[in-house]
Amino acid sequence: PEGIQTGFEVLQGANEYFELLEADSVAAPIFFYPYVFIMIFVVLNMTVAIIMDGYLAMQEQRKADQLSELEDLVKIQPLTQMYRGLIRHLEPCAAFLPAAWKARLSGMNKEMVIELFSDYVD
Repeated sequence: PEGIQTGFEVLQGANEYFELLEADSVAAPIFFYPYVFIMIFVVLNMTVAIIMDGYLAMQEQRKADQLSELEDLVKIQPLTQMYRGLIRHLEPCAAFLPAAWKARLSGMNKEMVIELFSDYVD
């Protein structure tokens, strides 16, 4: 347990390298520097693995959300899509339209759009 604690202290920067050097001036650099070098790469790899795992999970969730949105869009009837698209594109222009057109736009419903596009839909 004391060796593990000392190992973590070395990784955190609280090293006792000079004490090791006083104990054995030949073995201290041979064991200390490779240990620090290898442990830094281990911790770095663990950090990158955690970040990549989260990133991949987020990407999979995003792809699943996009597919579900596309499936929902395909299930919507074409006339409903036309109605929503028409309303969405006309809303920003409502401020520039005459008052009579604004009233028409605010009162527009699905049936009115169906009537508008009835000639184009079989």
